[in-house]
Amino acid sequence: MDQGLKVLDFLSVSNKINPIETKGEAGVSLELFEVLENRLEQILTQYQTLKTDNASLLKSLQEKEQALKEAQENLDKIGRERELVKQRIDQLLHKLGSLGAET
Repeated sequence: MDQGLKVLDFLSVSNKINPIETKGEAGVSLELFEVLENRLEQILTQYQTLKTDNASLLKSLQEKEQALKEAQENLDKIGRERELVKQRIDQLLHKLGSLGAET
């Protein structure tokens, strides 16, 4: 990101601004305050955007985790049903084998 560049831009702007002097005391230029205020507003806006994006991503993650959990439960259920079908087929084959042995 070019945040370093923005900091350098801010520093170069602040170095160019001469503070207002009043009776020997150095004041701070209103221009510098405007630069600070604008930058702070940008940071706060970006923070709010990131906070909103983060909340959205967390919600999406929770939905995906829930969907994954449900899919895993369905897969487990199918596995159990498959095992039951396999056992029943084995029992039927055993019965058929027994019938063939009797004749």
